[in-house]
Amino acid sequence: MTSVSTDPTLQRYRDEIAALDRQLVEIVNARLAAVVELHRYKGEQGLPVRDPERERWLVEHLQGENAGPLTAEGVAELVEFVLELIRKEQARG
Repeated sequence: MTSVSTDPTLQRYRDEIAALDRQLVEIVNARLAAVVELHRYKGEQGLPVRDPERERWLVEHLQGENAGPLTAEGVAELVEFVLELIRKEQARG
């Protein structure tokens, strides 16, 4: 039996997942930067920062675009998580 630390198949999967995780962090950082700019613009225009109708649209839109295996419920949870994370990051400055 191959040890876990030297199993090349296991390492390949781990490397792939780590690369995807790095991409995920990059995407969230890019989203945060875009939201900061959007909120700056909204502030200049006197518009409310939060738009619950747009958030609902986003969930429904992404559920429609999702090819799986993530479920529609999973998409909704992911969007809610990301939105909450972005709010917290903005509050942290």
